[in-house]
Amino acid sequence: MSQENVEALRRAFEASASEGYDLSPFFALYSRDVELYVSPSAAESGVWRGFDAVTKWWLDIVATWDRVSWEPREFIDIGDGVLDVVDLYAWNRQSDIALRQQVAHVFRFSGDEIVRVEYYFAGKQEALEAVGLSE
Repeated sequence: MSQENVEALRRAFEASASEGYDLSPFFALYSRDVELYVSPSAAESGVWRGFDAVTKWWLDIVATWDRVSWEPREFIDIGDGVLDVVDLYAWNRQSDIALRQQVAHVFRFSGDEIVRVEYYFAGKQEALEAVGLSE
């Protein structure tokens, strides 16, 4: 199942990028009970539970930015999930501040649904350590 999960995420990233950072391809994969963990390396860290809370968190974050784009760099099969490494680009809606950051996500699956998303703003190394791997 792991390779299918990697491919599902690739398709979600491609669809999201083609629609101008539309998150609905990811939301379509979420379980109703999805959980979001945002590591302390992010400005707004914590845990959100349930589809509505998790999707609201993402939509609120995106709303702060005028333009957002991301380029996936790597997908790593970690058994029950997929760790991805992404170059994130965003421009603040209220200033000329641009953000360019490598971030990582860990998507945990149950069957073909995402049941947990972990967001690591400090990038690949932070995510690898969190899942017990090293480069």
